[in-house]
Amino acid sequence: MADQIVQWFFSVYDVIFLFLLGFVIIVELLAYGIGLILQRKNLIYRKPTVPLQRAAQSYDEYLLKRDDVLGWPFTTQLNGKSFDTIGSRRIPAFEDPTQHQSCVSLYGDSFTFGTEVDHKHAWSNLLSQRLGCRVANFGVGGYGTDQAYLRFQHNDKDKSRIVVLGHTSLDIVRNLTRNLDLLAMKMGYGLKPRFIVNDQGNFELVPIPQLSEKDYQKLMGLDSPQLELAHENFYCGGPVSITKLQFPYTYHLLRSINYFRLRAELARRPPYAEFYAKDHPFRGLEITTLIITSFFNEVKQQGRQPVIIIFATMADLKLYQNTKNWSYQNLMEALDTRNIPYLNVGPYLLKYLGQREIGEIFSPSGGHHNEEGNQVIAQLVYAHIRQISFI
Repeated sequence: MADQIVQWFFSVYDVIFLFLLGFVIIVELLAYGIGLILQRKNLIYRKPTVPLQRAAQSYDEYLLKRDDVLGWPFTTQLNGKSFDTIGSRRIPAFEDPTQHQSCVSLYGDSFTFGTEVDHKHAWSNLLSQRLGCRVANFGVGGYGTDQAYLRFQHNDKDKSRIVVLGHTSLDIVRNLTRNLDLLAMKMGYGLKPRFIVNDQGNFELVPIPQLSEKDYQKLMGLDSPQLELAHENFYCGGPVSITKLQFPYTYHLLRSINYFRLRAELARRPPYAEFYAKDHPFRGLEITTLIITSFFNEVKQQGRQPVIIIFATMADLKLYQNTKNWSYQNLMEALDTRNIPYLNVGPYLLKYLGQREIGEIFSPSGGHHNEEGNQVIAQLVYAHIRQISFI
């Protein structure tokens, strides 16, 4: 009888064990499947890819070519297809910068540069035609507001009387990293400088990281141990809570719930919006405000006219339509407090569109303005400049 009881007990135990084991396996498989879906949407860590058109084919070549202050563009890219001899985007209306002194200069990212349209239809060229003088476009794709400001500081070829700084809403995230590749999950050799507010409360420049190729691989999460770079927020396992999809999958998936891109997807807001919060621990709002303020004051000290433009992405326009709030509202309020005027293009774009779809002034990818969008931006900036200057 006792043997039967023991045998029954162990048979029940085995059934429970097998049931729990099966349950755990199913949960793990489900977590793994969900993780793969999230990877494809860039909502958790995924292995970085190599861009099809990388400016340097090897890390050694990158180190030889890179700009030691800004990161990019390389000097070998100047006077080529995209940039002229002084580092401006080519301006067909006033092609030769040695023959045409610029009246306006632009600094910023790809929205300033006018990515996804040709030189003729870029808003800088259209603005040149409206003003009747050369507009030097020193915008560079992938730049944060920090690099745009630094490019202005180090550009002794710029003699324009009006100097424009373009800040796109998503730039706040770029202002918080020393490696653009960690945001794009691409091996583009995007090491960059950034500004911080140090322990003494001072605004401080942190230069481009000096990394070996091995350390770069570790920073990107491709080799162990993970490199925890100082003043970097976006490395795997770092402050933004991005984790790899690895066993146990359920555990690592739950850890990824706090990743900012996944939170933004669940909240249906742009992924960069939370970094504009006044109490965010990364201090993105404070740093971005200081960058813009420093630019504004330096241009004025040089006896020139500063202009600040805030570009809204398609996601910003959709967010405003749904909530009547701009993702960068706190930045505008901070600039208002400092009496720094700016042009927020968002309301003008929505007014221009009326009942039309937002995507009609953006490229098919939804990333940048198409030819019509560039025409609208050129008109807005032209009207803004004419209001503040007799150019």
